[in-house]
Amino acid sequence: MRTRAALIRAAAVEFARRGYAGTAVSAITKVAGVSIGALTFHFDSKSDLADAVLAEAHAVVRAVLEEAVTSACSPLAQLDAVVVGLARKLQESDTVRGAARLEQERPTAAESWSRLWYPVMLRLADEACRSGDLPATIRPERAASVAALFVRGCGAHLRTRQAAEADGKPAVDDCLDLWAIVQKGLLVQRR
Repeated sequence: MRTRAALIRAAAVEFARRGYAGTAVSAITKVAGVSIGALTFHFDSKSDLADAVLAEAHAVVRAVLEEAVTSACSPLAQLDAVVVGLARKLQESDTVRGAARLEQERPTAAESWSRLWYPVMLRLADEACRSGDLPATIRPERAASVAALFVRGCGAHLRTRQAAEADGKPAVDDCLDLWAIVQKGLLVQRR
């Protein structure tokens, strides 16, 4: 099982860095420190390995969702917790970063990572609108789309900023500062 886990982690790192098309199986085995034979023992193809990365990311995302929605907060606070949790996992988790990049390049994959969290965002936005947490001028699908767009953009921002963390401030903090601005914009009712 250690070899399989090492292959999944190495694939996630390489997919996040180079994308699906740009990642060679030989690069994955080199990062994992295993032979091509070890890879083919565990996975039939690069596509199967990508699916395993997505499955690992789903486990991480499910934990974020569970924590966010079981809190005793308002729906809007839960939506915020989902966005913040996903942004933090994009910073911390190789598998989540790999899954986010895979979704860009394999959008028809049955198990894309956003298919897990977007419906939760939509439900929470709907509840926030019905409870009055969001202005009546905001449609739930628009609020959920803004949150989803932010999470996806955060993934891209983190990819470009990761290497440039020379100021000592984690790149995710930049994203979360921007999210605070976005939230204020959602709460302002149009006149």
